[in-house]
Amino acid sequence: MSEKTDRPEQGIYYDVPMSDYRAWPAVNYSSISKGRHSLRAMHKAMTATSSTASVAQGLGTAVHAAILEPEVFEEFPTFDGSRKTKAFKEFEVEQGQYCLTKLEKTYARLLDGVVRDDARCRYVIEDSVHEACLVWHDERYGWAKMRVDMLGRDFMADVKTGREITAHAMNRAFFSTYGWGYFLQWGWALEAFEHLRPDVADKMKGYLIAVATPDVNKKEDENFVPDAYCAEIEREAIEAGRDTAVSIASNYYEITKSGSDAFPGVSGGARMTLRLPNYMKTDWKVGE
Repeated sequence: MSEKTDRPEQGIYYDVPMSDYRAWPAVNYSSISKGRHSLRAMHKAMTATSSTASVAQGLGTAVHAAILEPEVFEEFPTFDGSRKTKAFKEFEVEQGQYCLTKLEKTYARLLDGVVRDDARCRYVIEDSVHEACLVWHDERYGWAKMRVDMLGRDFMADVKTGREITAHAMNRAFFSTYGWGYFLQWGWALEAFEHLRPDVADKMKGYLIAVATPDVNKKEDENFVPDAYCAEIEREAIEAGRDTAVSIASNYYEITKSGSDAFPGVSGGARMTLRLPNYMKTDWKVGE
């Protein structure tokens, strides 16, 4: 378990190192998303140490930094080679900090330009504060936290990268039960607004900046087309995310308050029914 640092009082904080934010003892979106699978999975996320970034995560970090923290992006030590090699790991140890590869930086600069070419993306980026940390308390689930890519006066926005950013792909990732469940993230942001900015919570908007990324396992992805767009999140989806997130966080909190470590896994959750897919039913018709 990673060492926990002192958690600040309720409020909004800026210029907080990621390592400090991660160490604050509080429930957050990423652990709640695991709670959709089971509270046992959520408990593991709440108590786990940080892990090494994958190749895809490395490019995602590079793109986020290029868009949101250009000064930090330029300061990342750069390795001329693959992230998957032993030499990269040794290089990162020598540098004593997170590093990027030369290819990751090249793609990140390209995609930063593509994002800023889109007028709506540019507006959201320029009309917000980046990498803000929100901390609040609620008697239903205790201390909570959230780190948001972009925080406007009445909106929250996040950058999502992926090889496929079609509406279908993003919708699947947004509401997936055992996947990302992104709608919980915007719902958790609404919950934060209701505690920290109650005067604008009922008008809070959510935006997603989707950025297409190449197959990073290839030195050159010939099929890659740089692309990006900004989508507004439906208010109904945000409110559903809030209700679901609060329910999961509250259930977890009740167990921790009891002093028990018997967090139920999938088998200890609600009774499940495995249903035959529509296309396998004998009376199914196209369009159903």
